[in-house]
Amino acid sequence: MKTKTLSNEFMQNLATEEAWRQLSEDFPWSEITLEKFQDKVDWKAISENSEICWTIPMIQKFMKKINWETFSESATKDTLTANIIEAFKDKWDWHKLSDNSNLTLTDDLLDKFADRWDWEMIIDNYSYETIRHDTFAFHEKCNPENNDSIIKVIGVGGGGGNAVNYMYKKGIDDVTFMLCDTDNQALNDSPVPVHLQLGQEGLGASNKPEKARLAAEESIYDVCSMLDDGTKIAFIIAGMGGGTGSGAAPVIAQKSKELGILTVGIIFKII
Repeated sequence: MKTKTLSNEFMQNLATEEAWRQLSEDFPWSEITLEKFQDKVDWKAISENSEICWTIPMIQKFMKKINWETFSESATKDTLTANIIEAFKDKWDWHKLSDNSNLTLTDDLLDKFADRWDWEMIIDNYSYETIRHDTFAFHEKCNPENNDSIIKVIGVGGGGGNAVNYMYKKGIDDVTFMLCDTDNQALNDSPVPVHLQLGQEGLGASNKPEKARLAAEESIYDVCSMLDDGTKIAFIIAGMGGGTGSGAAPVIAQKSKELGILTVGIIFKII
């Protein structure tokens, strides 16, 4: 039934609720047309209709009719602008909005609505690289269960990452598990929610420690942000013999020591 223009006569002659629901779901309603038929349309379907170009005045006009739970879950990227999010901050279902795949997160949005986001949902859907920012402590928001933790266990590279993945799955409490790797795919495949890609490529270090060292130095600001949040003890786990663990772990350990953190290296040889 998707079409760009339908006559008023056609709309007036729609007889069933199902017909109106289907039309509500996929017709690109304008503000004028929607106002004319506002008592006939299915507002839940309207609220998840991706064909509608919502504006602040249009949302204000139909604010009491919009299904905000559905709208929060289904709103498109064009709708979820900073201005619209702020204008209706008291209307959004923030749990649903946090899980909306069309949402483009920015430092400003994260900071401005820090107390409204569902942070567990955020870290499930976005990497550390996506949601890092300077204006408030990342871990205080993204790890609500670990707010009091002063211990970090950091897996660096493939070997260190595998070790930390294993410990994380065992459900060890009172520590924050993190991964650092030059391989973005390995980070995305890990169950550990907090991770940092070293360098910009995300393609691994190709068993070249020097390449991994440069990647870690390139990301040294992010390493500092990762560690400088009240951490008192850092266990850095890495395998020697590959690329990332051999090259990046010493850089991370050195920065940890410079920040006054008790730093313990756990190193094993990859054979």
